[in-house]
Amino acid sequence: MIILGVDPGRGKFGWAFGSEEGTLLFAGITPTAARDAWGARVREGRWDALLPWSTEGHAEAVRSFPEHFVLGDGTARHPFLALMEGYGWAVTLVGEENSTLEARRLYAQIHPPRGWRRLLPAALFPPSRDLDDLAAWELVRRFLGEAP
Repeated sequence: MIILGVDPGRGKFGWAFGSEEGTLLFAGITPTAARDAWGARVREGRWDALLPWSTEGHAEAVRSFPEHFVLGDGTARHPFLALMEGYGWAVTLVGEENSTLEARRLYAQIHPPRGWRRLLPAALFPPSRDLDDLAAWELVRRFLGEAP
């Protein structure tokens, strides 16, 4: 089973394909202006066409069309909800509270500090990129009941 999570935003949005075990398969961050193009690529199952926006994982890991669609319940959700429901996808809204904080923790798990940096608190070294994709993965994890 594949779950697609979306962390909606005004300027950009994160998306993440996860497995039923909660494993991150493929994720990225897309400008909100490209929301319709992104949706069309997902609807067509053209995962490789998402590569320009990818940040984590591999398109080949997504072996089937998502069975569940999860959307953050923040204020920017309405256009995303309209797009997803317009394609006939049943969408589950999931609470976004503290998802960005959790995304920082997930980033540190995926990209642990190396060398002398591992001796210092991770808070001293903020991630070098936006984490909307990992916030979307956190929404998938919450949907599955695996989030802390």
